[in-house]
Amino acid sequence: MCQNLTPLAVSSEVRGIYRCEHGTIHLTWEVITTYLDWQTLAHLVEVTRQGKGLEAPGQLRAGPCQLFYTRQGFFQVWVRTVGFTLSRPDFEILADMVQVAFKELTQPAAQAQPVQNTKVYQRTVKASARLSFSDN
Repeated sequence: MCQNLTPLAVSSEVRGIYRCEHGTIHLTWEVITTYLDWQTLAHLVEVTRQGKGLEAPGQLRAGPCQLFYTRQGFFQVWVRTVGFTLSRPDFEILADMVQVAFKELTQPAAQAQPVQNTKVYQRTVKASARLSFSDN
């Protein structure tokens, strides 16, 4: 059982991506937690990156990850058998969190970029010790 979780990307108390002492990646969204290996996280990065450009209903797939954009304007994100139905703003937050977590895992500490000041009208959420993303 996992005892120590290191935050990789956190949006709120109930939305975050963590790595445990075993190397497993934990994706928590509200009341759901699913477990990912590094390659599945890479697939999720790809499908969410491509999904940001969807304007018409469509479907994307990368490895065990699938994304559906519905006629009603919702995103359905599937990781194996676990699915999330998200509004566009929530999908954008998830996509940003996944990107930040992946960068956190792949970027050497010496190359980490400091968090930069943002414009007054943006609210930046600290996602990790070295990286941030905006939830606007």
